[in-house]
Amino acid sequence: MILKASAAPVRGAAATPSLVASELSDRAIVDEVLAGKTEHFEELVARYERPVYALLYRMVRRREDAEDLAQETFVKAFRQLDRFDRARAFRPWIYRIASNSAVSFLRRKRPAQSLDEDEGFREQLADGAVDSPRDLAAAGELESRVTAAIDQLAPTPRAILQMRFRDHMSLEEIGLALGKTSNAVAVSLHRARLDLREMLALGHHHEDGDETS
Repeated sequence: MILKASAAPVRGAAATPSLVASELSDRAIVDEVLAGKTEHFEELVARYERPVYALLYRMVRRREDAEDLAQETFVKAFRQLDRFDRARAFRPWIYRIASNSAVSFLRRKRPAQSLDEDEGFREQLADGAVDSPRDLAAAGELESRVTAAIDQLAPTPRAILQMRFRDHMSLEEIGLALGKTSNAVAVSLHRARLDLREMLALGHHHEDGDETS
């Protein structure tokens, strides 16, 4: 995923990040940008555009929307960089901007839908809305089933799973990214895993039923 350069004031004249910037830590780059070397922000974009896009896509589930929100995220980050607490890690901060943008987008799009709870989730499970493993490709069948199950969750649990298991973030980092306490993240993570387990078990039950009918 490539950010639209014409819409991002953070892009410098250089086609690629400078070698010097690429050797700096996130915090050091922020210091450089705030000191006037704004072209170094390009390195932060290069480091985080793919994980930010992946997080947003997991939440909004539409490529074009995720790309637009990623663009918006980095523009906001550039403009608000002086608010970044350099005693903390950069990744949870940029994820917080991204997740807030996604939440605002989803509320505008579906104001009646809860972002933490999907009231229709268990009804979809009961109705067999998810394909049986038999309908999935033979290669990577388990991964496909898990991905399909995750996509049935509400946006916030999807984001938590993305950050925990794909980005390997701690509960504290996820909490910082979502504006939640570590305990609240732990509870949400536990509930999401229970829902996934139930969905995957139901898929096996449907498959067994098909084989015996």
